[in-house]
Amino acid sequence: MKNTNYPRPFVLFLLALTPLLFSSCLAKKMATALSLHQQTISNAAKSRAPTPKKFDMVAETYVQVLEEALRYGSAKKAIKHVDTFSKQNDKNLNALFNEIGAWSGNLSAGEQLLFAGRLATKPYGRQLIQLIPKFQRKVKRRIQTFTFLSKVTKLVSPESLLEKVMQ
Repeated sequence: MKNTNYPRPFVLFLLALTPLLFSSCLAKKMATALSLHQQTISNAAKSRAPTPKKFDMVAETYVQVLEEALRYGSAKKAIKHVDTFSKQNDKNLNALFNEIGAWSGNLSAGEQLLFAGRLATKPYGRQLIQLIPKFQRKVKRRIQTFTFLSKVTKLVSPESLLEKVMQ
């Protein structure tokens, strides 16, 4: 009969090593995700697609970044993830926000209502309503303290859409 009992120090070493292996795996996945997001945002900024399609791309990426940030165990890492994304894509995001802002500013009141209704039917609309408060609770900071997040929130918030319609 073969003895399958491993020496106690070896087992303890493996147990101690496990979190490091999983954390490096998670870090690699998040780095890959950030790279994919950077590519998506860059493609959106360079695209000749209609502005509403670009808005969809930005909002969907926004949801993905928030979901990824919430997967981190600590608030510090969640904040770092969002900040890294913002810094990596600052130039392209600013160009997209300027384009989206100019486009939405030129919509009539009726078109703005249609746009708001369209946002409500998109999957990311419901996800944003759920994710933003979760993220704020996790990091114990308001969304407005994150430049990138506050710009998207301003574009999709019901208050800002109603304010535009009432003007």
